[in-house]
Amino acid sequence: MAEASQSDEKLDLKVSDSHGALTHFKVKKTTKFRKILTAYASKAGIEERAIRLMVDGERVNLEQCPGDLDMENGDQIDAMVEQQGGLGQDP
Repeated sequence: MAEASQSDEKLDLKVSDSHGALTHFKVKKTTKFRKILTAYASKAGIEERAIRLMVDGERVNLEQCPGDLDMENGDQIDAMVEQQGGLGQDP
């Protein structure tokens, strides 16, 4: 029986929010991070443009895929929600 090609190999990746909640995604190594971001934003109820994905402390290029970063089963992607502004109060 032939082995699945490298591009067809599926990974179970975890997306973690700032509170530590995990969302699991089963994706191919060739799935672009943009698609993972879209699916995560939909599940979390957050606008895509407000989320930044990070792997090993580095922001990911949404046109890259897990295979580009040599990700393996169980690896974690951190989802950071971008905040705008501050308290807006005068001292």
